[in-house]
Amino acid sequence: MIDLSHNDSDALYVGVDIGGTKVIVQIVDRNGRVVSRHKTTTSSDLNSIAEIVNECVSDSKVNKDKIAGYGFGVPAVTDIDKGIVIEAPALQWHSLNFVEQMQALLMKTVTVENDVNCAALGERWLGSAKSADDFVFIAIGTGVGAAIVTGGKLFYGNRFMAGEIGYLLSEEDWQENKRYTFKNFGALEEKISGRALSSHRIRPEMIFKQYKENNGEGFDIFTQYLKTLSITIANLSSLLNPQKIILGGGVSEALSEVIDHLRDQVAKMSPVPVIIECSTLGENAGAYGAAAFLINKLDAQ
Repeated sequence: MIDLSHNDSDALYVGVDIGGTKVIVQIVDRNGRVVSRHKTTTSSDLNSIAEIVNECVSDSKVNKDKIAGYGFGVPAVTDIDKGIVIEAPALQWHSLNFVEQMQALLMKTVTVENDVNCAALGERWLGSAKSADDFVFIAIGTGVGAAIVTGGKLFYGNRFMAGEIGYLLSEEDWQENKRYTFKNFGALEEKISGRALSSHRIRPEMIFKQYKENNGEGFDIFTQYLKTLSITIANLSSLLNPQKIILGGGVSEALSEVIDHLRDQVAKMSPVPVIIECSTLGENAGAYGAAAFLINKLDAQ
């Protein structure tokens, strides 16, 4: 996935993960050693994003001449060859020439990749998937998405849209007069995203508390949540036969406490064996992966 034979051992790489609620800026060397890390509120304005990145680099006190480039992970369908963000509903971007515009602002090499793909690259480089050539990374945050790695390489599909599992449907979701588009959240996202958990009458913290106590409305809500997530994981396992399915994103911290339950449920739902784990890099996986993608691009030049 990532070749570490690049001849500039002193170079530094800035990985930027732009999420629905936050931006993480991380400066790393070729070995993934973190030189600096900053987290702040997200923005959809390119000038503001560039300012955030520049401020983080300045605050880190690193020599800017050592920075080889900036890798961005964005919650979007991205054309990685042309550097274009095709659709980013959470940021309200459409057909945005991201790389060209951001390079003009930062004056260095810029790359852009889907944020979930970046998280998978991060886990493949330094996290839960270091030993796996075939795995699926499921990100559960503001939305829901997946990255598919097969034979050690990301699978993109026909138009860079592979892994958009937030739009998976069950029979009950289909309505003749409803059309799902990238401008709206998908049916699965409306059930298992962090946004979905926050839409209930009681707070997510109380939902988790009541589930652990085996009582109240929260128990019923999270029981259904886990059932839907288990079905999703089982279907992905049956379809793709990955070695691992890794759960990441903001909600995955809560899922670490019920990971054994998920494993038991999935084992009943599909005869295809799979290892289910939570991300070891947590919220920083995307920033690591954005830097990894940048390094790969620079090495290929």
